[in-house]
Amino acid sequence: MPRWAERLFPANVAHSVYILEDSIVDPQNQTMTTFTWNINHARLMVVEERCVYCVNSDNSGWTEICWEAWVSSTLFGVSRAVQ
Repeated sequence: MPRWAERLFPANVAHSVYILEDSIVDPQNQTMTTFTWNINHARLMVVEERCVYCVNSDNSGWTEICWEAWVSSTLFGVSRAVQ
């Protein structure tokens, strides 16, 4: 759990977060896409992440990553604190 998020959770709530990741490998286009999200503490906050790895267009020996993340919460005040 990120340190900034620990302040939002009561002391008796476990600070370990279990995640699930789904990976899609496309050897033909030389890309890999990963989707990651938390499976516990989802009532308090959901963090979703998508990463797309691909060959760099300028140097085929390099890997590029496009990273996106979304944080949402239905708890009053948490969404505003995250934004």
